[in-house]
Amino acid sequence: MKTPFDPIDPLLQILAEDAADLPLKAAGEARQARAHHAKRRRQMAITATMLLCSACIWQFFQRGQIGSESVAIPSRADAPIAFPDPPAPHFPEPPEPKPREVAIARTETQAMNEPLPLPEGLTEEQASVVKAARGLPLLLVRDTAGRVARIHVIER
Repeated sequence: MKTPFDPIDPLLQILAEDAADLPLKAAGEARQARAHHAKRRRQMAITATMLLCSACIWQFFQRGQIGSESVAIPSRADAPIAFPDPPAPHFPEPPEPKPREVAIARTETQAMNEPLPLPEGLTEEQASVVKAARGLPLLLVRDTAGRVARIHVIER
C-alpha cells in the first residue's frame, strides 16, 4: 500500500525543492563535459597541426642545405670563373679474381677412348701421374698462382 502524500510534512517539502533543481544541475554538468571535450579536441588538433608544420619546415630547410655549395666568383669581369672540382667518387676496389672451379663429368668409356688434353702448367712428374691415371677420377688442386699444387686420385 502506498502512503498518502502529505504536503504538510516539512521533510517532503525540502526533498521536493531539491528535486526541482536536479534537471538543471544535470544539464549544466552535461554542458560542461561537452565543452571540456571540445576544448581537448581543439588542443589536440592544434598540436597535430603544429607538429606537421614543424616537420614540413624542417624538411624544407634540410633539403636546401644538402645540395648548397658556395662558389667564389671573381670581381673582375674578364677573369675566368673557377668552379671547384667535384670530389672523385669512391668506388670500392674490385675483388680479387677467384680461381676457376671446373668439373668435367664423363663416362669411363669416354675417358678411355677420348682422353682430355693435359692441363697447362704441369711438371714432368705431374704429367706422368696424370697419364698413368687415365680413366680414373682425378682431382687437380691449383694454388693461388694457378699452378697445379696437388693431384688426388679418387678411389672407387
